[in-house]
Amino acid sequence: MCAATSYTVLMLSNLVSGIGVGFAFIIAPLYTAEVFKNVGLLLSYITTYAFSNLPIHLGWRLMVGIGAIPSVLLAIGISTMPELPRWLVMQGRISDAEQVLDRTSHTKEEAQLRLANIKISSWNF
Repeated sequence: MCAATSYTVLMLSNLVSGIGVGFAFIIAPLYTAEVFKNVGLLLSYITTYAFSNLPIHLGWRLMVGIGAIPSVLLAIGISTMPELPRWLVMQGRISDAEQVLDRTSHTKEEAQLRLANIKISSWNF
């Protein structure tokens, strides 16, 4: 698209790009499901084999418990995440937004620049 010399070429290249993105949205999930289905089966076989010699009353509990570990870790991770700086600015909590940006930016200048951009683009400020 950047090499287009006319409006028609620009629109045609935009069409081709859109078709490519559309295919990517359809093909990528299918490809992922096909490839990782085998990995999932392998992990289930390994897990089943690992717990096959345990007593019945203990084996299924451990399998379910191990399956719950990612969910627990995700819940802990989400609970420690800071509020979104844009939401904080829209609520008028500028100092809280500054603190979050200070923690998530590489430098103080970057944090101030990001805060300024949020203030400019925030229509509720």
